[in-house]
Amino acid sequence: MDNELIERRRFELDKFVEKSFSVIVDFVDRLGINNPMRLFKAYIIVTLFSISSFCYGQNLVPNGDFEIVTSCILSFGDIDHAVDWTSPSGGSPDYFNSCSNNSNLVVPSNYWGIQLANSGNAYAGMLLYQESIPENREYISVQLSDTLEADSSYRFKMYVNRCDKSQYSTDDIQIYLSDTTLAGQIGYNVIPKPFQLSYTGPIFDSLSWSLFEGTYTANGTEAYITIGNFKNDSLTNIVSVNNGPQSNAFVYVDNISLNKISSTFSSLTVTSCETYTIPSGNETHSISGVYMDTIPNYLGADSIITINLTITSINTSVTEAGAILSADEAGATYQWLDCSDMTPISGAISQSFTATVNGDYAVIVSSNGCSDTSTCYTVKVVGIIESDFSNELIIYPNPTNGNFSIDLGDNYPTTLITLTDLNGKVIQSKLYSNEQLLNLKIKESAGVYLLVVESGDKKAIIRLIKE
Repeated sequence: MDNELIERRRFELDKFVEKSFSVIVDFVDRLGINNPMRLFKAYIIVTLFSISSFCYGQNLVPNGDFEIVTSCILSFGDIDHAVDWTSPSGGSPDYFNSCSNNSNLVVPSNYWGIQLANSGNAYAGMLLYQESIPENREYISVQLSDTLEADSSYRFKMYVNRCDKSQYSTDDIQIYLSDTTLAGQIGYNVIPKPFQLSYTGPIFDSLSWSLFEGTYTANGTEAYITIGNFKNDSLTNIVSVNNGPQSNAFVYVDNISLNKISSTFSSLTVTSCETYTIPSGNETHSISGVYMDTIPNYLGADSIITINLTITSINTSVTEAGAILSADEAGATYQWLDCSDMTPISGAISQSFTATVNGDYAVIVSSNGCSDTSTCYTVKVVGIIESDFSNELIIYPNPTNGNFSIDLGDNYPTTLITLTDLNGKVIQSKLYSNEQLLNLKIKESAGVYLLVVESGDKKAIIRLIKE
């Protein structure tokens, strides 16, 4: 019978490894990793990411893997042969080690079934439930290597496996942290203590080790840890899983740890455009300086970040001088835009831009990796070479197909309009009285002309283009 059980376990383990490997291969295939070295590197990257997420202190559970043994001459109930471990009650939890002289207490094949250690060559075993004896329990206990610190968070981990021979399984196992030892409890009964952590995963199976983990915030007096089922039978979740010879729920436990979760400290040097939101999302800054941020994780520890922040601000103001627009930000790169559709103007990449057509213009200013866009500025004086009319005088359209208008900005008693070629030859001249808007026409061929507008002591010279 034992040989058959060994062969079945070997077959189950082979299938488990095969399934696990297929999952890894599928993951690697999704990443496009088809080279063994790249696979190794991917594993290292994932591993480093996982272990660097939180900072743990030393394991406060001495001999948590049960590898240190006082003697390999073992009998049932010899949990105290694992250094530091005891049974706090009349129960008889077992100790299993590959060095055992007793075939019932060997790893991996023993009285209760076949199970490799989660690591190493040893583990403990205890009864969580027994059908024939109500409220029958076994517990294991150990004094921590140091008393827990008040208000500090600790991460508990333990691996649990149901033995083959148990007819029942359960998901009820807990830990109780106390300031004094529970040693001296009489009998095999439930120890009625208000446990702090309880396993919340699926019921334990006999193939794989189930991870029991949780986070605990200490009061500051806890010095002992006791493990077992602290619930009465009526509150214990029992599931029949096979027709095993033992009408109980017996489990192996291994690799028990309790580590303080420590805060991590890091720094960031950040250059940001205009504003910066810290990693937690709690604050947004627009001024350079040194800032602190705290990001709590779900384990109860804090990641404390010092942020050396430099804010880069872009000056997007523009100075207007007739048809010439100049960005006030010096030493940057520039791209001028036509605001009618916000498209870049070809070749307009200097700090100053001279408009050739009346319209609305803006500029994108880029500096130190940051970019910002100015508001739109209106140009109405395209073609004006000189003017005493300030911005009141408007010529449109320019260029023109022949017909154009002059808006003097005011009604003047007399206005003399003279049109010449570039050599100063007068083409036409006309005096207007008490008019603000003049509608004119160039009958000459396409080219560039000079339009002279005179009214009282005001004079303007405009370069007029006929297409």
